[in-house]
Amino acid sequence: MSLGGYLVYQVGLLTLPDPYTIQDVSHSNYAVKNELDNFPSIEGLRRAEFHARTVLVPMQELFGVDKIPLNSWNRNPAVNRGVGGSKTSNHMEGGATDVNHWALGMSSRGMFERIARSRIQFHTLICYHPDTVGSLHIDSQPGSNRRKLQYRHADGVYRSTPWW
Repeated sequence: MSLGGYLVYQVGLLTLPDPYTIQDVSHSNYAVKNELDNFPSIEGLRRAEFHARTVLVPMQELFGVDKIPLNSWNRNPAVNRGVGGSKTSNHMEGGATDVNHWALGMSSRGMFERIARSRIQFHTLICYHPDTVGSLHIDSQPGSNRRKLQYRHADGVYRSTPWW
């Protein structure tokens, strides 16, 4: 049940910060196309709330936008397998997002470098294919802000980047 941004469940009250909604958390083009339920678990919703507060809201402030455009957030195991996600993906726990950097008029590499230089408390920031079209992944973990930075090039090899 949704009450103006509040999600009410038997276990209590979860609040996603404005402007994020349960639709943002659960949306997946792959799930829609393949008629899969991608609604997160209660723990996934808790992680999504943490991720929104610690990563997405600070990113809004960093980039001066009302909302960070997303390609992917939560993925249930079937959706994660279908899109070729890692078996240990934080997407399956609601703690990772793939950012639509094009909607902000930025390259994935430019956005990556700006986030890396910021004080945003993320767990891992990955720029996929930085020398081509690219995409951007950012995840969070309660109790961990290791700020691991990685580029994954077209050859599939992950390379660490220096701290700025």
